[in-house]
Amino acid sequence: MNYLDKKIYSHKIGFKKPVNLFFLEALNTAASKPEECFYIDDVPENIIRAKTIGIEGIIHESIKATIKELKSLDIL
Repeated sequence: MNYLDKKIYSHKIGFKKPVNLFFLEALNTAASKPEECFYIDDVPENIIRAKTIGIEGIIHESIKATIKELKSLDIL
């Protein structure tokens, strides 16, 4: 199953995380508002930066833990 409307990769849009420009360009590419997006990353600093512009997110530690967290948030 594919639960994602869009997948944004930093190497494809030309900005590296955790620069805000990455997240702003990702929002532009997805044609979405921050509150319509959710961010998953294994680097805590990137999650913190995403949250500063209104994108909620979680730290990926393992597939099992990430799935559990997404289910608890009613995303899956």
